[in-house]
Amino acid sequence: MIYVAKALTLYSQSISLASKFFIAYMFVFVAAGVLTQDLSDGYIRTAGLTINIAFTILILDYQIIDLETSDQTIDQKERIILTDPLTGLKSRYAYEALLKNDASPLRERQLTAFSIDINGLKHVNDTYGHAAGDILIKSAAQIIQKTFVGNPCYRTGGDEFAVVVYGSEDRGQELLEKLSKEEQHANQNLQFKVNLAAGMAFSQENPNGNMKELMIIADKRMYDDKRKYYMDPKHDRRRR
Repeated sequence: MIYVAKALTLYSQSISLASKFFIAYMFVFVAAGVLTQDLSDGYIRTAGLTINIAFTILILDYQIIDLETSDQTIDQKERIILTDPLTGLKSRYAYEALLKNDASPLRERQLTAFSIDINGLKHVNDTYGHAAGDILIKSAAQIIQKTFVGNPCYRTGGDEFAVVVYGSEDRGQELLEKLSKEEQHANQNLQFKVNLAAGMAFSQENPNGNMKELMIIADKRMYDDKRKYYMDPKHDRRRR
């Protein structure tokens, strides 16, 4: 009994509260079996049977806990892979999975793809260091999250982002305008000012294309917007 009690105690140290109650019930079950045998002077042989039953159930319980722990570990690793560690947005891996899994023609689906890039990140990195650049990237990510609440937002590269919004082209245009307003509002309190270049593409512009092709259109328009930014003499292209 002492050996059984020690074994159950060691096992219970690494399990949940519910499982600990289960262990306690098993211990009472075993103790009752042993006590019954002792009180009957061995006439009723229940100790060995109850111990075997208890340990069989414990082994099954352990296997269930082990499977649950494995599933939790897999879920945790998946969350790490699919989440960008710096910004908390969806990762490049998640973005590639989106393009791979949505390779069919868009047809009648109404959605808008956004390609977004930070202007001037190189200047901040070169002047103030990469820690400052990380602050700028995180600030940009927060602006994007506030703009596209409830929609999947991805960090696809160092200063590159992508967003997919389901809805009409008008809704996409509203969000593009909201992005600009959120940027202006955030810059009132930011040390390193955020300036975003953005491009938008609506699915019905190319209904026979897929998500990847739609993002290519959005990328091109983002670079057109970026080019306008650097056409301003105040913005040195070497600082991009």
